[in-house]
Amino acid sequence: MTRFIKNNKLSIIFLIIIVVVIVNATINYKNEFSNRINLYNYICDKIVNDPENSIEEQKIVKDIGCDSDIRLSIMGNYRQAFDHNMTVLFDYGIPIMITILVATYFGTKFRTGYFKNELTRDNYKNIMKKNLLNSYKLSLIVPLTGLIIMISFSFISNIHAVSELYGFYDSDALAIPEFYINKVYLYYSLFVFNLFLYGLYISNIYLIVIRKIKNIITSVITSYLVTNVLNIFLSNALGVGVAYLLYYVFKYNEADLLIDYFNPQMVWRINFLKQPLFLTLTLLILVIISFLIILKIYGNKEKVIIESEK
Repeated sequence: MTRFIKNNKLSIIFLIIIVVVIVNATINYKNEFSNRINLYNYICDKIVNDPENSIEEQKIVKDIGCDSDIRLSIMGNYRQAFDHNMTVLFDYGIPIMITILVATYFGTKFRTGYFKNELTRDNYKNIMKKNLLNSYKLSLIVPLTGLIIMISFSFISNIHAVSELYGFYDSDALAIPEFYINKVYLYYSLFVFNLFLYGLYISNIYLIVIRKIKNIITSVITSYLVTNVLNIFLSNALGVGVAYLLYYVFKYNEADLLIDYFNPQMVWRINFLKQPLFLTLTLLILVIISFLIILKIYGNKEKVIIESEK
């Protein structure tokens, strides 16, 4: 047990940070919502029972609810703090954590000549397979984060987690796409599987970058920047390009909705997608392409060994 903690202390530290951020945000989110609901109900009650209103007017107010402007002013921005905290964690914190974890394992080994020493005990193919597999294990922190979200929301908020991640208590939109309303566990499974693919995608980006960049810190920063630039390109260039093509050439009126399917960061917000399976396809393609690049750049044993010793 002590050895496990020692070998995985950085992963454990990151998981603790993730748990604290999510649980704290969830508790504050629920408390804020409860306070807003109590205030809303108090004001509604005052309006309904206003003695200056006639019995007919009170009945109308009671039937249709309070004025929508009142609801908007009270409930309109209660999610801002929560959304901000989760956005920072999901879009910035998690990718950095994964990159650092893979860097401390694979990057350190690659740039210290460790692989050359391992060749005295095993062949190159087995060594690369073992080290790549162990690097991918570190990316499991991403789907674990998804499970932490579900557990946190389920126990603290007494609601199903994924379906309400960014939209719970929001009556203006379905929290789960209509297709999955009666397939909730399939939806949850898809959410976690997408996160698994996302973790592999981030890991592969770093494994490609460290092949050419010697300094570990520089490789972490470069990998993070490359990941963000690639995400922007996929969403704002490729996604928009496909949407324009479908709209203007094939007259598909909902083409703009397809843009999000090209954005890997939508893994955290799949309740905004009509069909999350399309995002799964995008992530799967990215993982396959990046893995093929890894096989190519690490395929030549002599070049890799020479490069690792520079």
